[in-house]
Amino acid sequence: MRLKQFIFGTFFAFTATCAVAANLNSVKQDYLKTGQSIVDMVNRGDVDTDSVRASVIELTRDSVLLAQEYLVKYPEGKALITEVINEVASLDASGNVTGLGPMAEDSFDYMEKHWHDLGFMEGKSYGIDMEDEDNEHFTDPLHVMIHPIMVLRAAQDKNLDAMKAEMQEGMEQIEITVNAM
Repeated sequence: MRLKQFIFGTFFAFTATCAVAANLNSVKQDYLKTGQSIVDMVNRGDVDTDSVRASVIELTRDSVLLAQEYLVKYPEGKALITEVINEVASLDASGNVTGLGPMAEDSFDYMEKHWHDLGFMEGKSYGIDMEDEDNEHFTDPLHVMIHPIMVLRAAQDKNLDAMKAEMQEGMEQIEITVNAM
């Protein structure tokens, strides 16, 4: 009887792990596809800010979902990651993204210094020693969320070089984040 329970438990855990991995890969692929469409738009020199905004909302949905999954593996990062989620996205009661959060109203320079360069963390601990190299991984899901918002601001500012660079950085960060999970 114990052997059957062990086999069933192992099979269930394996199946659940495979389902999470497949979902993460799907989220990553959606993010990369949407991100590449923004890069392509910049390369064509045909940037429509309404289209960019719609794409950034999709990227935000993907990045918040990824960050929420990241917290399953690294729950000690909850305070830090939740603060950034609440800045990049408006959420419904279930935690689903319904729109962009207050960060979307910030200037590009402010986003760069305060969010991207982690200025918002000064004087805060979040219960994590960010000086410890083992905790640097917590910045990866943050950047996956922050970069799309910076892309939108760059589009609104008609700064195509920054738009492309920020999107490409976000695309690099999602690869790193998913690989860490």
